[in-house]
Amino acid sequence: MCYDTCGTSKSDCDALFRSCLLDICSDLRRSLGFVSQVQACDSMADVLHNTVGTLGCRPYMNSQRAACVCVDEERDEL
Repeated sequence: MCYDTCGTSKSDCDALFRSCLLDICSDLRRSLGFVSQVQACDSMADVLHNTVGTLGCRPYMNSQRAACVCVDEERDEL
């Protein structure tokens, strides 16, 4: 989703992804309150964030290439 927005930085997108994951963990904390499940959720959020940081360069570049389409200027030729 964020990778598909032309001009966004990979680090900003990855940080947003991590924030979304941690929000899910926070919701889990409020609804269940079990410390072990919340810690596991936080750990998994970090693992997923690190994985995207390591392996997400090609998907990011492909998405940016597709999203950032340059349009030629119209010229009035004489």
